[in-house]
Amino acid sequence: KTVPGYRVQIAALSGANSRNQAFELKGQFKNDFPEVEAYIAFNEPNFRIKVGDFTSKLDTYVFMKKIKDKYPGTIVRDNVNQIHPDWSDIVPETDRDSEM
Repeated sequence: KTVPGYRVQIAALSGANSRNQAFELKGQFKNDFPEVEAYIAFNEPNFRIKVGDFTSKLDTYVFMKKIKDKYPGTIVRDNVNQIHPDWSDIVPETDRDSEM
């Protein structure tokens, strides 16, 4: 499921060999930031590489500043994947907890 949010667009490529360049750049980004999702969008004749699944513009800006030396980019509005909590950190409430 997706929700309205933001991504950082790190490249927009067109022309000869742009498809290969897009996939190379995506792979390079994933090597540098394996915890961040990277996406390739194709809208003829452009390949756009977008990264991240941010629901806050501030979080997007902070991440963009972190990567700007290697990946200059711009913030774009996009539908992003929902971030689910790590359920392993959540424990069920017990009767004893409710007495406190």
